[in-house]
Amino acid sequence: MTTSARDTLSEFMTRIGDPATARQAFELVAEDFVANEPASLPYRGQHHGPRGLRGLLRQVNELFALSIESVRVTDAGPDRALADVGIRLASRTTGKELSTRVLELYRVRDGKLVELDVFYQDTHALVALLDEGGR
Repeated sequence: MTTSARDTLSEFMTRIGDPATARQAFELVAEDFVANEPASLPYRGQHHGPRGLRGLLRQVNELFALSIESVRVTDAGPDRALADVGIRLASRTTGKELSTRVLELYRVRDGKLVELDVFYQDTHALVALLDEGGR
């Protein structure tokens, strides 16, 4: 029996969301994985493989205290799944907070995540959290 893209992504989200299993989440990330972040963000660009994804998450954590408020995973095609994630961010430099949504479109191959495109509800609001001049 093959695992659906939705099942793979659901398992990844479950593992990454639990400190006890977060390290195991990266077993579901292919070596040729690519995460694509918007150019307007400090952690912009492509992040490759499990190591690149770890680095991306580390960069986000250095800038923000991140709380996941909700996650809904749905099918988005035969090899794709979508995570609709409600998040709360608090800037580690300004203390400002933002609640927002992020849509993450994943491509899955052979039970592993191979590509991620990230769509923020408002990248300008996210960048403004980091702006000390706007305090």
